[in-house]
Amino acid sequence: MKNAYIREKIKKSCHHMPEKYKKLILSFTDHMADINLSASTITGRCNGLKVFTYFLVAEGEKRIQDVDRSTVEKYRQSLVKKGLKESTVDGYFRSVKALYGYLEKHGMIFENPFQKIVMHRPKMVMQDILTPDEVNRFLAVIDSADAIGLRNRAMIETLYATGVRREELLSLTIFDADTDNETLRVMGKGSKERVLPMGRHASKYIELYLKYGRRKILRDDIPDDENLLFVSSWANRKPALDCHFFRPVCEKAKIRKHVTCHTFRRTCATHMLQNGAHPLMVAEMLGHSSLKTLRQYLKINITELQETHSKLKPGK
Repeated sequence: MKNAYIREKIKKSCHHMPEKYKKLILSFTDHMADINLSASTITGRCNGLKVFTYFLVAEGEKRIQDVDRSTVEKYRQSLVKKGLKESTVDGYFRSVKALYGYLEKHGMIFENPFQKIVMHRPKMVMQDILTPDEVNRFLAVIDSADAIGLRNRAMIETLYATGVRREELLSLTIFDADTDNETLRVMGKGSKERVLPMGRHASKYIELYLKYGRRKILRDDIPDDENLLFVSSWANRKPALDCHFFRPVCEKAKIRKHVTCHTFRRTCATHMLQNGAHPLMVAEMLGHSSLKTLRQYLKINITELQETHSKLKPGK
């Protein structure tokens, strides 16, 4: 069922791709679905490959299998000349690299044009996190007097309590939240399941939402066969958690930061580390396979590290 959903999203992503390249790229995206990459990862790579195919059309409709290193370098320069952000260029370029890795592995090309190309990660931009006071102000201005407000409060409480990704949050079912034991079952990247503590606040608002909000939000003409936890009154069922959701709440709470779902993920991790949580526990909770990913959260705590060092350094 999951792969069928992902493949439907893939078809939509590849709809406007030049016909000449569609078959080969669809075989690659099917492979990504088979190895359980997330829908967001696959559609992101599809978007990058779509840009690449239009570049090949501009180059005289060269076959994907005939691309050499010079063409790949020319493609990277074309992305830079468009004035795209460094992270966007890197993402598009890595999508093409992944495609050629697949073609090489399955014997569809003689030589991988990326074989001797050095990939440089763009500089990591430190994104905003919220202070505990800002989190409280954000939550306080969400009006939970009606069904939509209850849903919104339950979503944000869950994001902050567990640090789940946006896609993980919106894919939860009513069977994943155990409010009695205050735990949440999450299906993460690569179909890896983890069970997370979510605390009493998130449990309380999920329970209130399930009791007084969820059924009111669903229209009578929308079948409740998917059992999604967080729903909307639209046919696509999942609520929109984007800038249109966060911006008015930030304005009302007088928070002058760019807030997204990922902000709450970062905030959850940072606050846990600041309060003494072991990095291994935080990595497990966030669904990270390596501690390297936590570096972005640990860097934020350099002030606390300096203060501790000045008090406890040897020889003082």
